[in-house]
Amino acid sequence: MEYKIAAFDFDGTLRAGSRPSVSPAVVSALKQLQKAGIPVVIATGRSYGGLSPKLLGGFRPDYYVCANGSQILDGKGTPLHSRQMTPEEMYALVDFSEDYELPLGFAFSDAYYIYVGYQAMRDFYSQVTGSGSLCRDGEDMDHHLVEMPYGAFTLMSREYARQFMEKYPHLDLQFFYYSDSAADVVHRGTTKATGLDWLLGSLGLSPSQLVAAGDSSNDLAMIRYAGLGVAMGNADPAVKEAADAVCPTDEEDGVAVLCRQAFPQVFHS
Repeated sequence: MEYKIAAFDFDGTLRAGSRPSVSPAVVSALKQLQKAGIPVVIATGRSYGGLSPKLLGGFRPDYYVCANGSQILDGKGTPLHSRQMTPEEMYALVDFSEDYELPLGFAFSDAYYIYVGYQAMRDFYSQVTGSGSLCRDGEDMDHHLVEMPYGAFTLMSREYARQFMEKYPHLDLQFFYYSDSAADVVHRGTTKATGLDWLLGSLGLSPSQLVAAGDSSNDLAMIRYAGLGVAMGNADPAVKEAADAVCPTDEEDGVAVLCRQAFPQVFHS
């Protein structure tokens, strides 16, 4: 099968956790794909505002599928399609988080605004990503008056999430956990796969022509959707089990290896 498009998760896939940006080896491989006419998509839980040029290491994708499929943009950052949260969903998350003093933020176009527990959330992101600079103090809770967010993120245990869903059963939200107590929150049924499905439809491509790689639970739908779904060597066990193949880890520039294996016509022509 000759694949026509590639989609990659960002954290733990394109960018290794120990590095400040995408490595030169990975950037070089991605640019080779683009030069050969293969569109490259970053499919991430981050919002577009959470992907600075510095983090990308000099690379610019052809498309972005951000906020777990809620925000789709072209390589210049022009919005193509989106699904934003409603005020009712926002207020329910804020009320619940305030009641239990649980840090809560929202992913807007330009940055992450922390509505509850700003310092705790900033400290968490500093520890996980090496920088909390993308987290802005939104505890005045007014940025949603400018635009509605594409998703939320919280430091809330699975038990608290269960309690939230019991309290607000009419809200159709889902929690994507990437640690025991940290999760992204988006509309139920919205995934990286649904975002990619919309994008591929607009490009006249089919899922069978897609290579997709990731490492976490929010990548599962995308990996199952793709013609070739690949788990990183550092991926969660469930992701590896669902994948068609496993490539080297993010620390080993696994994406660069995958590009050469999945697109031999580009690198051996």
